[in-house]
Amino acid sequence: MPAENSGPSPTWLAGSPWQDLRLHSRLEPGSGLRVQPIEPFTSDRRRPEWVLTPEDYAGILLPSAREELDDVPTGSRRLLIHEDFRDGHAWVRIICLDRDLETVFLRFCESVLAEIARNAPTPLAIGRALSRFRRLFEQADSAIDGERIAGLVAELFVLEWLVENGTNAVRAWRGPYGETHDFAFGNLHVEVKALPASGERKCRISNIHQLEEPMGGTLFLAGVRLAPGRETIGTILERLLTLLPHESVDDLEAAIQSAGCPVPITEPWNRRGFALAPVEVWRIDAGFPRLVPGSLQAGSLQQGVTDVRYTVSLEVAGASVVDPRQLISVIGETGGELS
Repeated sequence: MPAENSGPSPTWLAGSPWQDLRLHSRLEPGSGLRVQPIEPFTSDRRRPEWVLTPEDYAGILLPSAREELDDVPTGSRRLLIHEDFRDGHAWVRIICLDRDLETVFLRFCESVLAEIARNAPTPLAIGRALSRFRRLFEQADSAIDGERIAGLVAELFVLEWLVENGTNAVRAWRGPYGETHDFAFGNLHVEVKALPASGERKCRISNIHQLEEPMGGTLFLAGVRLAPGRETIGTILERLLTLLPHESVDDLEAAIQSAGCPVPITEPWNRRGFALAPVEVWRIDAGFPRLVPGSLQAGSLQQGVTDVRYTVSLEVAGASVVDPRQLISVIGETGGELS
C-alpha cells in the first residue's frame, strides 16, 4: 500500500490549517469564507482548499465532477457534507460543526486527501475515510459487555421518566461523569439500578459510598426491571430528544459520550434490546439493607482494603418502598429544579 504522503511533509502537519486561516487570511468576497489552497498536493484535478466558515467552523473543499455529486455520502450532526458550486465548478464541502473535534477532523481530512491523491473519485474517497474512522470505533465498541449496556439503558429510562414528569433532569444526571450517585438534584440524590427481569429483586452495589446519603441530604434508589425486548439506547434517546428543549440536547449528548457511548449511537451499543418495567423507588434510610462507612466499627475501611462490592436483596426492603410520584414531588420541594 503506498504511503499517504510522499516528498516534503505537508505544511499543515506543523499546526492547524484553520488556525493559519484565522490569523493570516482575508474573507473571500461574496461568500464570507476564508480559503487557502492545500499544498503540497499532487492530483490530476483542481487543488483542494482548506476553508473557514463565517461561523468559524473548520472545513475542506474537495474538487468533484458534477456527475459524482449524487454519490456523496451523508454526514452527521457534527459533520456537514454537501455539494458546492464555485467559479462554475463542482465541489464537495465538508464542515466540522464541533470545534473540540478540529484535530480529529484534520486526521479525517488527511485520509480523504490521501485517497484523492491515488485518483479515487471524491465521493469514494470520503466514503473510504468515513469507513476507516467508523471501523476504529466499532472495534473498540465490540468489547462492550451487556451489563454496561443494561446500566446505561436503566439510567436513560429513569432520565426519560424524570423529564416526562417535569424535572430538569439532564443537568442533574451525574453518573456518566463518575460521581457517586447517578442523579443529583441539590442535596437530593437518586441512584439507579437495573434489576433482574423476574424473581428476586436484587442489585449489585459497586462501592461502600454508593448507598450513603449526601451530607445533609436524602438518597433514593430507582430500580428498573429489564427483560429481553426492543427498547435500546437508541430508541430511548430518540424519544428523549423530542421531549427536551433545544438547550438541553448538547448536555444530554455530552453526558452520553462521557459514559463512553458515541453519538450517533453505534450498532454495538444497540445490540441488546429490553422490555422495561415501570420505575420502582426505595428511600435509602436506616432500615434499608446496605453497607456504608458508618456500618463499620472504625467508620471507614481498614488500611489495605481498597474495594468493597456487595449485593442487596430489595425483597427485604419493603418498609423503604415509596410511591414514585412521591419522589417527583420531593424533587420539587427540596431544591430540585422543575421545568
